[in-house]
Amino acid sequence: PVSERRLDEALKERLSRLPRLARPYLVGFHAGSIAVKDQIARVLIVYDEQQDKIITGQVFLPEKGMLDEAFQTLLAAFEGNNLLGQRGLPAEIHTDSKLLYDHFKQDLTELGIRLVCAPELPGLTALREHFLAFVGSRRGR
Repeated sequence: PVSERRLDEALKERLSRLPRLARPYLVGFHAGSIAVKDQIARVLIVYDEQQDKIITGQVFLPEKGMLDEAFQTLLAAFEGNNLLGQRGLPAEIHTDSKLLYDHFKQDLTELGIRLVCAPELPGLTALREHFLAFVGSRRGR
């Protein structure tokens, strides 16, 4: 089931005033890499492949409201609450997560952001592999 809409008119108006970015963001919502409190967590990664920079990332436990929290993290990143302090709406978001696609499509479309779901995104796959290698190298320390 698709979550309720998360954009009220005031928020939509505020976000619509942000600069428009010509490049796409890659957004992953991978499960299975990390366990927190014996629960398999999901990792949200927002990546600007053209700049080769992670915009933001956060770990979410599989709880009610997880997708709404992930969406709020994405909106905060648009407003500059991210690792680069970069404000703006990307022209497109590419995701390999059908879950995110189904839950975010309506709201992102209302913001003028094209959402594309592809079974595999090489940039996200490479980033995930580097992240898992890093996490694996830190275990047991």
